[in-house]
Amino acid sequence: MQCLRRQSGTKYSSLLLQICWFSGHDFEGRRLWVVVLKMGDSEWGHTSTPVLTKRRLIVCHGNTSGIDPDTGETVWSRDGTVRYGSPVLTDVGDTRVVITPSGQCLRTADGGVVCDNLPTPEFNSPVIHRGIVYYIGLDDTVAAAYGLPRQTFSPTKALKIWETPLREGHYYASPVLYKGRLFGLRQSGRLFAIDAKSGEKIKVSMFDDMHKSHGQCYASLALAGNHLYLFSDNGTVLAVRPDKTLALVKQLNISKMRGNPLFKGNRVYLRSMTHLVCVGPKR
Repeated sequence: MQCLRRQSGTKYSSLLLQICWFSGHDFEGRRLWVVVLKMGDSEWGHTSTPVLTKRRLIVCHGNTSGIDPDTGETVWSRDGTVRYGSPVLTDVGDTRVVITPSGQCLRTADGGVVCDNLPTPEFNSPVIHRGIVYYIGLDDTVAAAYGLPRQTFSPTKALKIWETPLREGHYYASPVLYKGRLFGLRQSGRLFAIDAKSGEKIKVSMFDDMHKSHGQCYASLALAGNHLYLFSDNGTVLAVRPDKTLALVKQLNISKMRGNPLFKGNRVYLRSMTHLVCVGPKR
């Protein structure tokens, strides 16, 4: 149960081997195919979420694999390193590409390399806007922005636009980009905003209730409606204004959790350590 609650795979310690498996199903729940992939060495198991395009299921398991979503066949594979973050899709011109946790930008159709000099965040995933990739918590000390190449037919290099020092610590939560501000969250609950154009730090806020209760922030930041949401593993949920004030709007206390939320309409679905929780207006 521990692996299920914390979104980690199973480690076969007797063989010093990790595996992860993925399967395709129809809407009746019938399994259409299953593929088993070998993982690189990872202390906490597999946490990277695959992403789906029209033609490929992109899976990062140390290496990055492009799988045919209809048949389960592995169409291409690229060497990589084990990281806990997930791949992110974007477009370069008319070409669909994926940014991998291993610091690569690959064409999703054939796995061709667009660039391979992007950072390799250990825990979280970047956000992308208009050809710029934004990172938080690189080496536990840095935020940075990189510009992607403008062509995909031959390998080239990404360009570092800015780099900003952060207070040292783990940054498990993936960032949020909103109205020109990049929002990041330290494990301890320290929320901050950075100017996405210049890299200048705008505001830092430590929420006392989250800090005093010794909660740790593993789930990613989320933007819904007009609020930015923070989640602590002790069950604290904070709604904050995503502006230069970072003012606290509302606080909820629910079950202990580490998984990321899912917002749908005026409801949010949370997977706690023991239950699936739905929060929304009363009927």
